[in-house]
Amino acid sequence: MIELERGSTDTKLWKEVKRKRVRIPDLVCVQCGQRAESRAKTNAELAMLHSATDEARAWDFGMIDSDLIGFPICQAVEEQYWSTGRLSNAASYWHERNWVRWRLAGKINYFRVATFRSTKFSKSSLKGVTEGSETSICWDAVFSSRTGTVEGCDGNRVTIRRESDNHRYTRTIPPNLKLLVATGDRVEFNQVIASPLTPVADTELACTQVLPAHHIQTFWPRERGRSVLPE
Repeated sequence: MIELERGSTDTKLWKEVKRKRVRIPDLVCVQCGQRAESRAKTNAELAMLHSATDEARAWDFGMIDSDLIGFPICQAVEEQYWSTGRLSNAASYWHERNWVRWRLAGKINYFRVATFRSTKFSKSSLKGVTEGSETSICWDAVFSSRTGTVEGCDGNRVTIRRESDNHRYTRTIPPNLKLLVATGDRVEFNQVIASPLTPVADTELACTQVLPAHHIQTFWPRERGRSVLPE
């Protein structure tokens, strides 16, 4: 996988208004042409930014039905503050930074763009001006709170035995959601176990090693650090 949109693998987090650009998926596989978009979250949710008034800022602009959207959930494991400052005559200088180390928390859930397009989102909320004045739209989903094995599914109730200590936990699934696991399945922490959306199975994520005829072949020379078209 390589960057399709420049800066997709940068680790900078924008805390103020970011200059808006045309949306295209973040990554592309040079061997099979599969494109993927990352929507990293600090909370377990299927949410995306969307603009109903600006077509170029719609959540799915620039994407096709077969594109993947992944939802990695990240937790801050270390946070450090750094600052420096000085006075000079009548002027003062102050500079500070917040260093945060993140790690992946559990499973990355992948969905096809077509799946989101065919299912209406359940709720929305408007972000402030400092966050771009966009709307956050969200689809319903229940995430597993543990890694373990599904011991039973009884109507809208599912029981999961935790791997680490064999502790059982039974959870009630809202009636409007579809249960996505069955008895005997192994589930991971933060895996979507119920939703009107069906995630992509792990077996479907394997690269086919075949580039479709209508794709443009791209090479990725490691020594040059950029992709080029064949000569």
